[in-house]
Amino acid sequence: MKKHDRSFRLLFSQPRLIEDLMRRFVGRGGTWIDDLDFSTLERVSTAHISEALASRDGDVGWRVRLKSAPIFIYLLVEFQSTNDRFMALRESVYMGLFLQQILKQGGLTPEGLLPWSCRSSFTMGRHGGWVRAGRPGGFQNHAS
Repeated sequence: MKKHDRSFRLLFSQPRLIEDLMRRFVGRGGTWIDDLDFSTLERVSTAHISEALASRDGDVGWRVRLKSAPIFIYLLVEFQSTNDRFMALRESVYMGLFLQQILKQGGLTPEGLLPWSCRSSFTMGRHGGWVRAGRPGGFQNHAS
């Protein structure tokens, strides 16, 4: 693990930072973010083993409960030191493995659905700014 990875994992292990990040990038006042109970924020494992026994490790994962229902929302965060043009694909693989693990653990909603989950990627390097990630995916935040 590179030094910057350890630094960002430490930084993003703080519940207050995650709350601020979600409020800043999703918003507050009239958005679903106001329905989250941030006192329930807890870290989740981002280490995954595929059916073929391949190991994949994400950087940081969190879950937070809705105020009005026993439902969790998951946030997966990845850090990059360089721009990766296939990051959207890599994150999709991580998300698929993560949701498979949730399914195996019986973490479905009361309606029997997979929980809502989102992912974010931060690239810390020379190539800052917003970059179109391409399909599948969307926009990735590339901070410098």
